[in-house]
This record gives sequence, structure tokens and C-alpha cells, in this order.
Amino acid sequence: MAVRHGLVLLVLSVAVARRDCIENSTDLQQCGQECSRRPRGRERADCAVSCILGRGQHGRCAGCLGELIDCRLSNCLFFCPDYPERCELCVAERCTACVSKTTAGTNVATSHDEQGPR
Repeated sequence: MAVRHGLVLLVLSVAVARRDCIENSTDLQQCGQECSRRPRGRERADCAVSCILGRGQHGRCAGCLGELIDCRLSNCLFFCPDYPERCELCVAERCTACVSKTTAGTNVATSHDEQGPR
């Protein structure tokens, strides 16, 4: 159960994004859990993108957050069940699909791709 608990912490840490992107932590949690057993990399990221798109987000946000979910699951899940600060540090160092920064204790994710939907 620790992995599931870690996954929830991991996904909730990207739950708040720019106002024009994801605002629903439940959607991100469900998409992360739905795709967590897919092979790491493009297949899992594409699963997360499809899931996020299915919940009404536009392509730019879905692409960014799908890659971020895969990166966190691939690189940082080990830290997240017991070490939330270490989890966030891992993500900041290893996951660059979105630019993430902390503003007043809230994670904000923005896409590098400002050209429009993918």
C-alpha cells in the first residue's frame, strides 16, 4: 500500500496548475493511478495525456502534465510515501516537461509549449 500512498502524494503535488490548466486534483490522482502500471516513458505519458484530455483539459496542459506524471512515477516515486520534501526536490531536479515552482506553498505547473494545443 505504500506505493499507492506515494502515488497519491506524487500526483497531488502537481494538482494545482495555472488557472488555464488543471485545477482538479481528483482528475490528476485518477489519471496517475489509471496509468501507473503502464511501461515508463512515452506509453505511460501518452496514457496520462489521454486521461487528462478526457477530463476537458487542452492539449498544451495535458501534454505537459502527462509527461510530468510519467517523470514523477519513473524517477521520484521511491521518495514520495515517506519523504514529501525529498519527493518535491526530486521532481524539481529531474522533471522538466513543465516548469514547476512553488508559490505560497502551492505548486504551479506551466508548459514550455506556449504555441497552443498539441
